[in-house]
Amino acid sequence: MSFLYGPRWEKVAMMKKAKGSFSPRPLLVLLFGCCSFLFAPVQKSAYGQGFDLKPEQVRRAIDRGVDYLVRRQEDDGTWIHYGDYEHGQAALTVLALLQAGMSPEDGPVQKTLSYLRTKGRSEKTYTVALETMAFTAARSLPDIGIIRRNAKWLEQNQNDNGTWSYGPEISHSNRTGDHSNTQFALLGLYEAERFSQSIQEDNNASIRIDSRTWQNSLDHFLSTQNIDGSWGYTSADRAASASMTCAGISSVIICSTKLRDSESKLDNQGELPCCGAMPENRADESIDRGLQWLAKNFSVDSNIGASGSWLFYYLYGLERVGRLSSQRFIGNHDWYREGTAKLVQAQDGLNGFWQGVGLVENQYPDIATSLALLFLTKGRRPLLLAKVVHGPARDWNHHPDDAAHLTRYVENQWEVDLTWQLIDLEDATVEDLRQIPVLYISGQRAPNFSDQSLTKIKEYLQEGGFVFAEACCNGKRSGFDQGFRQMVRKMFPDHPQGLVPLLEEHPIWRVEEIVPPEAVGSLHGMNVSCRTSIIYSDEDISCRWQFGMPPFVRNLKRLDADLYQEVRTAQSIGINVLAYATNRELKYKFEYFNDRELDLPRNILSRNQLYLAQVLHSGGSEAAPQALPNLKRQLVQTGRLDVHFQPAELPLADPKIFDYPVLFMHGRNAFTLSQADRDNLKEYVNRGGVVLADSICGNKAFADSFRQAMKETFPEIPLERIPTEHPLFTSQFGGFDLKTIRRREAQRAGENQPLRVFERKTEPLLEGIAIGERYAVLFSPYDMSCAMENNASIDCEGYITEDALRIGVNAVLYSLNQPGP
Repeated sequence: MSFLYGPRWEKVAMMKKAKGSFSPRPLLVLLFGCCSFLFAPVQKSAYGQGFDLKPEQVRRAIDRGVDYLVRRQEDDGTWIHYGDYEHGQAALTVLALLQAGMSPEDGPVQKTLSYLRTKGRSEKTYTVALETMAFTAARSLPDIGIIRRNAKWLEQNQNDNGTWSYGPEISHSNRTGDHSNTQFALLGLYEAERFSQSIQEDNNASIRIDSRTWQNSLDHFLSTQNIDGSWGYTSADRAASASMTCAGISSVIICSTKLRDSESKLDNQGELPCCGAMPENRADESIDRGLQWLAKNFSVDSNIGASGSWLFYYLYGLERVGRLSSQRFIGNHDWYREGTAKLVQAQDGLNGFWQGVGLVENQYPDIATSLALLFLTKGRRPLLLAKVVHGPARDWNHHPDDAAHLTRYVENQWEVDLTWQLIDLEDATVEDLRQIPVLYISGQRAPNFSDQSLTKIKEYLQEGGFVFAEACCNGKRSGFDQGFRQMVRKMFPDHPQGLVPLLEEHPIWRVEEIVPPEAVGSLHGMNVSCRTSIIYSDEDISCRWQFGMPPFVRNLKRLDADLYQEVRTAQSIGINVLAYATNRELKYKFEYFNDRELDLPRNILSRNQLYLAQVLHSGGSEAAPQALPNLKRQLVQTGRLDVHFQPAELPLADPKIFDYPVLFMHGRNAFTLSQADRDNLKEYVNRGGVVLADSICGNKAFADSFRQAMKETFPEIPLERIPTEHPLFTSQFGGFDLKTIRRREAQRAGENQPLRVFERKTEPLLEGIAIGERYAVLFSPYDMSCAMENNASIDCEGYITEDALRIGVNAVLYSLNQPGP
């Protein structure tokens, strides 16, 4: 999303604030408290199922929510608040603004952070926790002292039973605490430690939470969970509610994860303790039971068990559960899509705020709006990879934190918040897989995927997906290596070589970080269309990711240089694979809503049938088999054309080419045309046909061959650049305005330097041969085909996917609107 920072925000802050009629009234509950609830009937939500939700609606909802909060800000950086929670509400709202994309340098954020710095430490758990979360979200190193002070206060004020109360009014032993204060305290501690760990070179910034703090809270939540998997407000008040069940699940995840991190150490032989036994885990069982209760009682319309109140507080908790548990679905509910659809529809149409029906969320819409924004923005985080759940047994999860720690490493390197998920291929659809940049498969024994799952993986790969697999725990000798190779050959029998070693010149060894030469040979791959779409490691690297948390790695560097290098090499391979697979271009979750449609006017052309065919030649015409089908799909969706694609490719000498008004041609190697090819092509063009061609990944050999072939076929007509003001690049024929497009260029800074990719905004470049007043040959020397497949590798020079499809749509619509010979 984009904001107009700087002067605009200064101007908004100076405007008279539209405070509306929201005046404080005496309330029976505290600002952030969650009192005991009466259990309410389950209400299943229909949001996100029948509602046609588009990405632009979500962006606009977030922007309008931000604008509303900025207008409501007081001159001192606070907002209208309940009681003496002025400090806490300011922290909550600035946290929402930061998560929505505002910068710590923007006026409204600066004003609130300055206010928080000058107020001194609060004596309220909610406030201290929220302030800590706000400063860590701002990534403000100068505020590390405040963050450390707050973390110390939170640790000191934990009750003996592992909970937190509103504040330290009474002694620890007599305080029972509640699950709402407790989850916020744990969030504050979690973010404080996480932030300090991200500052890799500054040992003075280290904040370490005592493992007993995590253990005490974990013991409490495990002992107070109801038999049905839910939690209540306190250990005495067990009445189930959705918001408190979210608090319980999130707290168990945080505490159990932090305890695993704190227990990381070398074994008695001074080695990494990889592939240990996987004992029964009470925390995992508790999380599963909590998720089952939440699935049975799922709703985005109300906070089940809360008598109609605290909806937005609950949705913020639901986001946390979905993200921390790495689940896209809770039961059969896509929690982010359904919650987002609810919030988009519930937003005030005039002023952009959200308002609940309970006392606090009704009387203080700034609070409801902040919580709604936190759901929309934290929940939208781009998905980096999905770890595949597979058998036999739990063979997929020998290192339970491998994907989380790799994601964390990439977050720190790319300086962007990311997320990862778990996925079971038996339950997933191909449409689900399309939203996953990388499928990660780990195991020791031969994976036992069903034929149905293999079909899904194959289709996913053919449509631009990517699989990274590794044989962990000596899986090279224990069955995974042989089983995975057989699985690949079964999916792609036309690739008899299967997986082959990735040689030193492959970009995977340098695309993001330089991998040491001794690691070359450990990775194997197979090309599916334009790029290497399956990469497999026959060495255990997930164990190294498991032990890749910054504090452990720093200690390892001091204790054992060889083991340290093993971990760093595994991290480099991991981030290189992810950079290669994604081009570092990741989408917010909501950008997949209606992902397959381009927003064009309908009824551009009458519903006629249009047939496209692909030219067969010796220069790699098979390299991007999904490019033309994907272009066809966009033509159907944007222009209501009934486009047919013949899978059989045709050589130019074939007389059947005259049945097709447009021929599509691409390649990645040198080629030549026979005299029969050239004669037939010339006749085809003179009869009114059009050729649309591109050089895959900007391959110079193909481009040179194509230009030479056109020179030999049309010696009297040059292949020259089409002027950028030509109607082809406008919306005149029902397509897009293409004055500016985005093109990817790969560069290496020098020897032993990582590959760097730059995205240039520039004019489109097409070359053409004019027959009379029309262009009958259209050629792009830059890649379009791999981009249209959504399958371009990071070193593939050409247009980005969206613009490649737009150019293709314009070219076809232009061709159909030209006069015949």
